[in-house]
Amino acid sequence: MKKSVSLLSIGFFIGQAVLYFVYINRFSFHFPVQDDVTLIEFIHAKEAGSDLFNQLFRVDNDHAIVIPRVITWVNQLLHGSVNFKQLILWCALTLIGCFYLLFSQFQKLKITLPYFIPAGFLLFQPQFFEVSNWAITGLQHINIALFVCLSLIALEKNQLKLAFLWAILAGFTFGNGVVLFVVLAIYFIFTKRFKEFFGLSVALVLYLAILLPHYSFGQQAKFELHLGNIINYALGILGACALDLTGGNLQAGIVLGFLMFGYWAYLFLFKKERGFFAYLFLFIIGTCLIIAIPRSADDWTTYNSSRYFLYAPIALICLYAMSLTQFPQLSQRIFIGASVFSFAFCFMSYHIHTAQMVARFQVNQADNDNWIRHQRVAGNVPQVFTNDQKIVQDAFQLNYLDQEPGILSKEELVRFSSDTPVWKLTEKMLVERHANPIQERSGIWVKRFDYLLFPNFKGENSLDHVWYVVLRHTQSAMLYTVAINFKKGALRKWMLEGHYLSNYGIAQVYTDALMPGSYQVYLVDRIQGKNTMYRLDQSYEIQP
Repeated sequence: MKKSVSLLSIGFFIGQAVLYFVYINRFSFHFPVQDDVTLIEFIHAKEAGSDLFNQLFRVDNDHAIVIPRVITWVNQLLHGSVNFKQLILWCALTLIGCFYLLFSQFQKLKITLPYFIPAGFLLFQPQFFEVSNWAITGLQHINIALFVCLSLIALEKNQLKLAFLWAILAGFTFGNGVVLFVVLAIYFIFTKRFKEFFGLSVALVLYLAILLPHYSFGQQAKFELHLGNIINYALGILGACALDLTGGNLQAGIVLGFLMFGYWAYLFLFKKERGFFAYLFLFIIGTCLIIAIPRSADDWTTYNSSRYFLYAPIALICLYAMSLTQFPQLSQRIFIGASVFSFAFCFMSYHIHTAQMVARFQVNQADNDNWIRHQRVAGNVPQVFTNDQKIVQDAFQLNYLDQEPGILSKEELVRFSSDTPVWKLTEKMLVERHANPIQERSGIWVKRFDYLLFPNFKGENSLDHVWYVVLRHTQSAMLYTVAINFKKGALRKWMLEGHYLSNYGIAQVYTDALMPGSYQVYLVDRIQGKNTMYRLDQSYEIQP
């Protein structure tokens, strides 16, 4: 019986991982997004014969992303060119690897295998969608989690050189990797292994000796050291799992983060729980602070991002494991409570964020079309592509990057004319204009975009039945494709009728990428790779 339970549990864990991988595969698309261009720039410089060492260790936006560059290089060697969807899937496999490492440490607690089930529900969900389907952020944050786990495991096995090596690799993956050196130092202090500080110092000096000659602060770092903002920001990241259970209540995230930190401090300082999971949680605390401090000019309630939310479920897994160790007499109640919480969180995360996963997929599909025709993007922030347009152009032309097929064929492009059948909207398309100033250390730049709103769109829309807007410039006849992203519908309607998306559509257009003037508006109804075109009796103006 015990063996059957163990086998079923392992099968359940594998099922959780496989479903997550299939989900990521479904909603990922091969097209560079914003800072992905940094990875292309490295491949381009490498192929052009530039100084490989300097290109590899060059700092971008405060971070020495050596490991993401190396993984991109390996992808190019194996595939023949860089494929961002493959990098995203590699990140998903890496997260599954982290899950296995957590499982291996959980086994050491000598608790029955089914008790690990909540960990899968907490980790395999899309709240951190900016990490799970954006290549560069996944290569950064997920690899950081992997290296921290590997370093702490090596430390427990007294493999100090290996632990220091993983720490150096973490430091060259993302900026918060340096926190691992601090965690290792704290470990040596509490275990009174003061002799090990020499080896740790050598590793840190080696890391800094390579890093500092290349280091410079990025534009996003704004060190105003507003203590309230720092505390709220750090606690908000730590307690981010509360957001999906409270309708996005940001204060709930801060409260949960405070409770998590206080509970960890009680277990670490008073109960003296100082194993793998305790130090992994300590790393996450340091990470939350190192993310919050450079952004102290911003308040958590006005600036928070899913790219930092990977650490919250890992922190909850740590507290769960520590609780089972410290309170074995309550293990069954802890397991039931954790199971209910984790399943509810996982379910709500999929309900809330799948619409965003769909949106990112379709926006990238549309911008792939725009790049094929004009070497521009309209749905993603265009500034990065404008600044590095030559690099991206060369990458496609020299086959450093694959080019995915477009949504619209050459034959279909000529069908957008006055003879195209008219689609009658229930309510006319609305235009909402935005110009958001972005404060950087060297000044302010303005992010300009319009929302094309379809308040009561009657066309059928589902995860496999999608719509696009095609804008045809009146004078030049240039065509731009923009995805219509539908808001998620009511939970009740999804569960009872199977309709996940609502009929409220939004197409976001970054106007800096398009020519000023008047545009005729068309619709593309796409299902299973087949397109049907329509025309709207409405024009759209982009002002100079």
